[in-house]
Amino acid sequence: MMAPQFYQPLQTALNDTVGNVSGHNIVLEPSLQEEPSRPSILGFISHPPKLKGTPVYNARTVGPDIGSLPYGSNKVFWTKANSVYGRGKGVVRPVNIQELLAIWDYEGKYESKFWSNPRTGHILNKRLLSPPAKMLRSFAFSAGELLLPDQVRVQEAPIDRHGLTTDIPFSPLEEKVTTRLKAAQSDNAEVDLSQWTIEGETPIIARARAGLRKFAAMWWGKHQAELGKKWLAAQDTYDPEDIKAIANCARRAVATTYWSWPRGSRIFFWKFPQEWRNDFRDGVPFWKTSTPPKDI
Repeated sequence: MMAPQFYQPLQTALNDTVGNVSGHNIVLEPSLQEEPSRPSILGFISHPPKLKGTPVYNARTVGPDIGSLPYGSNKVFWTKANSVYGRGKGVVRPVNIQELLAIWDYEGKYESKFWSNPRTGHILNKRLLSPPAKMLRSFAFSAGELLLPDQVRVQEAPIDRHGLTTDIPFSPLEEKVTTRLKAAQSDNAEVDLSQWTIEGETPIIARARAGLRKFAAMWWGKHQAELGKKWLAAQDTYDPEDIKAIANCARRAVATTYWSWPRGSRIFFWKFPQEWRNDFRDGVPFWKTSTPPKDI
């Protein structure tokens, strides 16, 4: 990312949903630098005074060598990057720790959202003591190919086809089923249960199966609601958004039937890892750089 022989634009590691720094009116003085072999510095911050002289790097080129940056334990530097808030002009802002770790190819970068500042600085500086993992893997494979004798040929591993669908026999019941989409018809018609019947099935068996389906759906819905309440009770602090979202999930779950969601469905966000939980709870916003076409 940072060396010319491994060139990738800085923007590829940046989050384009981050905007300007709140509460700051950043004034940028253009740079006279024209040397193409060095990272492109667009200019230097002249205001506010505490940031005066700070270089701002162009996100369309390579970034600085973060291992040798002199300012800050977290190696923060400023850049002018693309953003959905920039209206095509870009925003001037500092990179954040997740982006710094992405620049250095750290696979666990999303975990850093929950780190303290001392731990963040410590882990980042430790990571900078070794080359990025992609460079190490590339070197190891290249060295292995050079050291391997010419007469040795690597044989491809045979493909194990066990467990593929082509090897699984179908039962007579499954062979009767041409599609399962009839269980979710858009015209609100009754579901054709004949696809799931057993040959010679009596009305008593059919009614028993319908009762079991109803009971299973009711138990499952109430169980999911209880799981949400238990998760909420186990939290150290209460987020009002979590409370509202779990109540909404419970309302939908308890009304579900074996075949449909009369009140609509919603993701049970508390079952996901913490780093993605808010995204599944609130959804991910859709961004657009211009008005989409209407004639497609």
